[in-house]
Amino acid sequence: MAKCPIPENEVERLSSLHAYKILDTEPEVEFDVTTRVASHLFNTPIALVALMDKDRLWFKSRQGVELEQLDREIAFCAYAIINPDELLVIEDLLEDPRFAENPLVSGAPGIRFYAGAPLRDRNGLALGTIAVLATEPREFSAEQRTLLRDLSVSVMTAIEARHRALELKQLATTDALTGLANRIQFQSALSLELSQARLTAQSIALMSMDLDGFKGVNDSLGHQAGDAVLCEVAHRILPQIRSCDTLARLGGDEFAIIMGGGANVSAATALAERIVEAMRPPILLPGGEKQQVPMAVSIGIAVEDARATDAMSLFKKADQALYKAKSQARLRWNLFTGSSPTVTETPSSLVGDLDGGKLKPENCTACAEGLTQPFPFSMAFQPIVSLSDRRVFAYEALVRGTGGEPAQTALKRVTRRSRYAFDQSCRRTAIELASRLGIVTSGAYLSINFIPGAMYEPEQCVRATLAAAQRAKLPLDRLIFEVTEGDEILETEHLAKIFQVYQKFGMKRAIDDFGAGYAGLNLLANFQPDIIKIDRQLLQDIDRSPPKRAIVRGVLSICRDLGIQPIAEGVETLSEYRTLHDLGIDLFQGYLFARPAFEAFPEPEFPD
Repeated sequence: MAKCPIPENEVERLSSLHAYKILDTEPEVEFDVTTRVASHLFNTPIALVALMDKDRLWFKSRQGVELEQLDREIAFCAYAIINPDELLVIEDLLEDPRFAENPLVSGAPGIRFYAGAPLRDRNGLALGTIAVLATEPREFSAEQRTLLRDLSVSVMTAIEARHRALELKQLATTDALTGLANRIQFQSALSLELSQARLTAQSIALMSMDLDGFKGVNDSLGHQAGDAVLCEVAHRILPQIRSCDTLARLGGDEFAIIMGGGANVSAATALAERIVEAMRPPILLPGGEKQQVPMAVSIGIAVEDARATDAMSLFKKADQALYKAKSQARLRWNLFTGSSPTVTETPSSLVGDLDGGKLKPENCTACAEGLTQPFPFSMAFQPIVSLSDRRVFAYEALVRGTGGEPAQTALKRVTRRSRYAFDQSCRRTAIELASRLGIVTSGAYLSINFIPGAMYEPEQCVRATLAAAQRAKLPLDRLIFEVTEGDEILETEHLAKIFQVYQKFGMKRAIDDFGAGYAGLNLLANFQPDIIKIDRQLLQDIDRSPPKRAIVRGVLSICRDLGIQPIAEGVETLSEYRTLHDLGIDLFQGYLFARPAFEAFPEPEFPD
């Protein structure tokens, strides 16, 4: 048997194939559907989506074959990828001298017919093939060749889409400055580590860290110097952790570590000591002056039995230990040892009359941090319109700087220690400002975003909101609270408690950016929101995308079954609107109807 050929551009071809990160992945429905269709369409017992690696042909999807891969030397695909622009069709393999002695032809299973269409990337490099095979010779018509080539385009489109999704996930879960895990990835890792530790009855260790004096670097040397410090901190800490640990930058100068593998107190304190030691040398800033900046780190450690804790309480304990570490003159780390958080009484002035009776002040550690607005900010409002009634269904409150600057102007100033006060201030500010703009008499709902991780005790943390609504004379059943699908959902049980509290007071519960995060349909199954806002990425160009229309049609069917109101958000074109309206959506939000207005209710435009 002749030695199989190697393409002249093999190095580039393999580099492209490996960049897609698809080899040795689990089966995926879009590829399995394609091979089933191909087997039925061409009436062949075998259909394959095959990718040619350096020494093997690996099957991403297979029908009629048990093997997961073949040696490259005997793979028919090795010949198909030599000419990426052409199909390889062998109507009788036994009559072709290249394949007559191939063990797949001369022995079991006795393959006699092969047709393969190369899977070409954007540069024309052949990654593999979609192929159909049979155990008897057969003719393959021009029409069949065209259909097989069309299927190769479909498979390559699925590979490209899969790759884009991986890239987007990477971007969404990685801190752009340091390359570390960001908050979303960290929360996912913490949830997974807790689950694994519970199954094996192990402990779990969480370390909360921030830098001492970092604000002074930003203030005196500028944000470029601050960025350089953060990158160097990440560079120094990474070598101290194990491969099973997760290091993340949560925002600003806040870092955290999950210790995997059932870490104990001894291992956690040893790691803290290594990190403190690694941070002792001053940080040398880039630039001509080579300025040195001393930078210390404070670390709070919580080590708990995974069966007796959850993510929220673990975070709170690590934070409490961090605050104590920052007050210590010498030792820069502290281990949480208390059995319960310090209890401080909430000022009664924060709570008003509700339902004709006085709410009693309750004990809540978080409230001890205060509800004072941590920094100045304001709100813009964007309408959500009902097309059937041609009216404003709701106004969404959107954070802005005091001069109308974008949301990021305010959001980048939120730290873990200020997020509770920020979240509470957002609710109060939105209600008070919307009240002055006439929300009560408008009949519209007011939609407010909230941070799940900032609601430590839902029954208590909602009280300032209730009091603000009462002062504004805004009925509670006119409030909508939105949580983003990919947002800070540390524990599903905790979010469920928040939703239950909102439901108890008659408020509507919404999931924002549905279809953009990692939780997906599980959120609908677990929480049964009143509203979902379908993400702009899923709706963009939906008029030109049959797959998007199919997905949205399925989501709307689920919404009807569960009694959930769907809102199409981010709609910008008439074509998008008309397609979505034809699919049955009545509630819309987006630039097509009105842009957000700073401290005002904009008048929407209704398309004909």
